[in-house]
Amino acid sequence: MTEQYRILIVDNCPGQMKAWSQVLAHGGFDVVQAETGARALECAGSMALDCAVVNVSLADIDGAAFVEQLQNLAPGLPCILISSDITVQSALAMVGRRGVVAYEHKPVSPERIAALARDVCAHPGLADLDRANAALGKQILLRKRAEAAVRESHSNFRTLFNNVPVGLYRNTPGDKGEFIMANPAIVAMFGFDSEAEFLALNVSDIYVNPDERRLFSDKLSRTGHLAEEPLKFRKKNGEIFWGAVTANAVRDDSGGIRFFDGIVEDITERVQAEQALRRSEERLNSIINNAPSLIYLKDLDFRYILVNNLFRNYYEQVFANIAHPLDNDLFDDETAVRIRSNDTRVLELGRPLEFEDRIPMAGGVRTYYTVKFPLFDERGAPYALCGMSTDITDIKQTQEELERHKTHLEEIVLERTQEFMRANRELQTEIKERKRMERRLGELSERVISMQEQERARLSRELHDELGQQLTALRLEFDMMKKQVPETAAHGFADAISGMLEKITVELRRICKGLRPTVLDDLGLRSALTALIRDFENHSGLQFDVRMEHIPEHRVPSHVAIHVYRVLQESLNNVVKHARADRVAISLEQRADRLALTVSDNGCAMNDIQNHSSGFGIIGMARRAELCHGRVTIVANQPQGTRVTLDVPLAPYERNSHS
Repeated sequence: MTEQYRILIVDNCPGQMKAWSQVLAHGGFDVVQAETGARALECAGSMALDCAVVNVSLADIDGAAFVEQLQNLAPGLPCILISSDITVQSALAMVGRRGVVAYEHKPVSPERIAALARDVCAHPGLADLDRANAALGKQILLRKRAEAAVRESHSNFRTLFNNVPVGLYRNTPGDKGEFIMANPAIVAMFGFDSEAEFLALNVSDIYVNPDERRLFSDKLSRTGHLAEEPLKFRKKNGEIFWGAVTANAVRDDSGGIRFFDGIVEDITERVQAEQALRRSEERLNSIINNAPSLIYLKDLDFRYILVNNLFRNYYEQVFANIAHPLDNDLFDDETAVRIRSNDTRVLELGRPLEFEDRIPMAGGVRTYYTVKFPLFDERGAPYALCGMSTDITDIKQTQEELERHKTHLEEIVLERTQEFMRANRELQTEIKERKRMERRLGELSERVISMQEQERARLSRELHDELGQQLTALRLEFDMMKKQVPETAAHGFADAISGMLEKITVELRRICKGLRPTVLDDLGLRSALTALIRDFENHSGLQFDVRMEHIPEHRVPSHVAIHVYRVLQESLNNVVKHARADRVAISLEQRADRLALTVSDNGCAMNDIQNHSSGFGIIGMARRAELCHGRVTIVANQPQGTRVTLDVPLAPYERNSHS
């Protein structure tokens, strides 16, 4: 190349632009790069250019408008257009514009770009023939598209059209409009059974509001393209749903609109979700703005970017003058530094922290309980700081007052505790003394009962040995005298005296048995109790129901046996004297390592017995039970009468005792 040409490359893909630039520079071109349309126009206005390679799919400007402005700045500048996402009609329209000499569809190799640029720059007059080249470009583009259409069979196109999951259609423009084509997805979307049934409709029939069809048609006719236009449609069954329509207005060679091609997506769920989100945001804003706490959001520069109404009302004048104030704009320096330090800690630690701040306010210093926490983006990086501060001044004052009362109460409690401790010590001393007295009383009671039993045994022996012998001798003498005296009236007298002596002897034996049952020593507890019951049965007229288990005598110590005997004796005496009963049930049984004696009668209630009894007998029974480490319970029997239960421990079982 004998002359160096300056070529402008405009593309928003840095990698593609770098590859083209390297090949062009290697071919001798002076390459100028621009990633945006604005930068390209700036270059075109400040330097002479021989050619421009332009990607018409720029982010900051429409491709057609960019080519028009480029030609205004550099009239006749040959432009090679490149794109991958415009329609055939749009490409043809672009090639027909002023200054456009060629069009290439991406992907295109750097060598192809270099060859086109070399041909354009080598023929300076080519710019004057741009219209002819445009026509040639149209023919080339049409030929390529035709070749592609040949390669793509009609059946494949129809398969794609029929199986795409979104609704596709083609209809005529106008207020009503008629459908020309419709794929199965859109037919099913509107609830029709066949394509023919759907195509028989006017387009306005599927709109909830037919006026929206007119507005949509007018807007698409003006702009040529609409993307995701939200519209309300009605299905065949009357159900209403939201659809997002993306459509192009397809024009003929004269610029008139032939038809609308479009895509319809059912966005009902998305719209409902957006509506729910809006309602949620409204509720959230209502909560935030009606909350009794100060709620605020700061950016990473610690500027207040969002505050609730309560916060704004406190500092209304500051927010009226500064949109996003700092803490220094709201508080004194000391408070601002302290708040900034807390905010920094929260961001550094990356977790919520709690603080208690004293903030100077218009009405005086207030105490706030504050919770601050960072907000993170999807990468996990903090992008803001949120805080909630609740005024706890009144609570703190109440707590301080409670603390004073608590201290006062603690002093009173301490004083009362000391008094209670003194009283407790005195009470413990009294309890110890009372226990000592009770032990002493128990010892005395045990001695008294022991002496009682000893005295009874002595009296029983004396009565039996002395008085009994004397009565027996006296009865024998009367018998001898009766034999010696002739049968006279004295015989009757002697018989009477002898009978009385016999009765006295029997009563004496009964009294001796009551004083000390010798059968208890001779035959054991079970036999002694049986004899006692038989004696009461003979003299009282009571009917007895007796159930006694066999209990090894070695399991019942002698001192326990006499107490069990006396408790039964006292219980039966009470029944005879006070209960007015005619039946008595007595049981003696072993319960594990304990002996249980139960006496039940069908007489009067327990209260009546206590009213007629002196109470010494009951006290004696209780004391005898204590001496055996047992207990006596006296309860009312159901439906009438009284039940006395004695429960005492047995001696430990020894296997050798049976050997």
